Amino acid sequence: MATTATQPDSAGSPVSPFRPRRRAARDAALVLLCCAAMWLGSGCRRNVTPRSPASAPLADASPGRDAEPYLSDVWIRIGRARTVSITDLPPPRQAALRAVLARAPVAADDDGGWVDPLPPLATADADAAHAVFTPIDTGGLDLPDLRPLGTRREPAGTAPRLRVQRYWRRADGVGVSLREDALTPRLAVTELREQHNVAVGAAAAQLLVQRTPGGRARTLLRWNDARARCTLRVDDDVDHPAQRRWDRVWLINVARRLAARAPV
Repeated sequence: MATTATQPDSAGSPVSPFRPRRRAARDAALVLLCCAAMWLGSGCRRNVTPRSPASAPLADASPGRDAEPYLSDVWIRIGRARTVSITDLPPPRQAALRAVLARAPVAADDDGGWVDPLPPLATADADAAHAVFTPIDTGGLDLPDLRPLGTRREPAGTAPRLRVQRYWRRADGVGVSLREDALTPRLAVTELREQHNVAVGAAAAQLLVQRTPGGRARTLLRWNDARARCTLRVDDDVDHPAQRRWDRVWLINVARRLAARAPV
């Protein structure tokens, strides 16, 4: 359920006093579109509770920030990952979010959140050199049962990069990817503490297995550091893998090796 939001640019001379708000709303919509897979599957996006007149921001709310739509009463902290608890939220939101967490995570076969089919790839981390942050250095990193394939090739002219995505092929042919989304002055993450069920090094993390109605499965492992939101994805159910050695212990071990290479 972790999502992102944006803050309007400060450059330029606004034509009207409402222009920054319109720009913030537009940017927030674009970012949320890109991060829809983070919202516990497609079913949850259809069950957003409207803002209630009884709602109020948290006690440490920052005036002037955009409210995050799914946690609509929580004020984000731009450029940072923030964790809140359901009990920190206004009463109108608590029951709705508990109901969301109780649902089985679902996905769609065509939601774009799968590793395969692979996008166009660069043979080296050329696109990573144009990122606004320093991505994890995967060069020479030996990951168990994984063969590196390359970095997602972004369209020409889409710089600076706010994300870097690398791909591997597991020994049995299953696709694996690591996506890093920069925590910049225009992006932030808000997530629920109740979703943290594993750890990647010192970072609290969420391991989530999603299934489609047809039975296809994928696993997402998400954690944050000071630079980025990291999502390690495998097109398999690590709780019921094809071979036992590719279970959740294997996936967390891969994540820990990657996280250990993150810039300090």
